Amino acid sequence: MGCFLKTGAIPSKFKFGFRENDMKKITILILTFVLTACGGSGGENEKPKNNQSDNYIEIKKITTTESGTEFIELNDTRNVEASGIPNGMSIEFLENSVKINMPSNIDRSMISNVTFKNSLTSEVMFIVEIFIENTSARDLLDKINRALSQESSLLNLEDDRKIHYYLVDLLYLKGFYENKEKTIKINSFSPRMQITYTNLESSFRNIKNRLNEYNNGVIGDAALLAEVLSFDQNIIDHGNYGSNTVRELQNVIENNKGIIGDFFPNLSTGEIKYNYNDKIYSRFIGNEYYGLRDQLGWDYKADYGFLNKIINKEISGTCSI
Repeated sequence: MGCFLKTGAIPSKFKFGFRENDMKKITILILTFVLTACGGSGGENEKPKNNQSDNYIEIKKITTTESGTEFIELNDTRNVEASGIPNGMSIEFLENSVKINMPSNIDRSMISNVTFKNSLTSEVMFIVEIFIENTSARDLLDKINRALSQESSLLNLEDDRKIHYYLVDLLYLKGFYENKEKTIKINSFSPRMQITYTNLESSFRNIKNRLNEYNNGVIGDAALLAEVLSFDQNIIDHGNYGSNTVRELQNVIENNKGIIGDFFPNLSTGEIKYNYNDKIYSRFIGNEYYGLRDQLGWDYKADYGFLNKIINKEISGTCSI
């Protein structure tokens, strides 16, 4: 039955002896009573809306690798069915558990959501969110992340820049360059002005995009590897500018042995490549022309020991002889 509230003027007999504020309070009390009686303000019998506990679905998370096997304990596996099973994955219902066999030979990491339901009522029992790592791409992904961490130093050829500064300072301190010539030579090292800089910069953008696509499952590790190979070639091409610039100074030293001395080691050999042992792109580290690796790590040969002080310090434009 409906409930209605008739509104209108309050009879004058109710106004007698009351102030205006008192009348307002009485009116509010009457309205509150009537609305409550009509059910307008809710009540104990009203079921709360959006009750999360009524719609709660348990999500089990599993992180595993390709060809792995995972078990989920389940008291009773009768009348249980699974859906959303990706290709290559299989599920076995055992007496008190569910066995999940992960796919093998995957070319990308993947996330799968497998839903388990009661086959009689179609009620969702729980969802298993499975992250499967493509282990074969671990080294490749690590190499990419190392390259991205070196983006600035590779674009600006920091190692060769430091070698360049060192040789210019050496020639200056030995009296071969005047101060003005030294400044010109220091500023002549300009990798940003080379087309190889633009190419490598573009390659960095490409590899970031491909990495994002791989992480989202759009491409596999073969496509990612192809991008890395192109990236590596662009690093070599760009690095050649640095080694060629160093070689020009080496030639000056070679042609003026009386100024520098009878022997000065060659610093222009090699290309910038990735060293998996030390996890770094370098023209020096990992190049056996300059040193060797022992149980303690990379060690420069005696003639190149000074590179530790040059390459591992901040660029200052000066050197100590």
